[in-house]
Parts: sequence; C-alpha cells; structure tokens
Amino acid sequence: RRDSALFIMYETEACEALDGSIVITPVTSIFDREDEDSPCFSVKDFHFCARTAGEKHLWFRALQNIKVKLLNCAPSPSRKELRHWRQA
Repeated sequence: RRDSALFIMYETEACEALDGSIVITPVTSIFDREDEDSPCFSVKDFHFCARTAGEKHLWFRALQNIKVKLLNCAPSPSRKELRHWRQA
C-alpha cells in the first residue's frame, strides 16, 4: 500500500525480535511531548524517549519525511536503499 507505512520496533539494535509496529499515514500525529531539550516525543498514542534531544530530532524528521512521501505518493524504497539506510 502507498497510503501507509509501518514503523517497526525491535527489542534491540540487532533487529532480531519484533517488539511492535505503528501504522503511519499522512494524518498520523507525531509531536513533541516536552520542551525543545527533552528527548521525548509521541507517535499516535505511543510515547518514546530517545537517548538525547538530538536523537529525538532525527527520529522526528525521519517520521515527518515518511509522511511527506506518503502525501506525495512517492515510490517505496528498494531493498538496496533500505539496506543502505539501516547500515548508516
């Protein structure tokens, strides 16, 4: 489907055990729960705490970019692109 994406969560960085997932759509709410220096943010009804405020901004921007891609019906990334992003 091109009208949604999955935000997949794993138990560890090794990505061996699935912990959960959230469907992201163009209207999914993604927002800061705290002030600018806080590492906390929310996606739908899920609350997250990044390791640093900088890491929160990285997650926030990545999730917002996914919403923009969905709004513009951008093609899904290839396996090669996903592998490259995951290794970065």
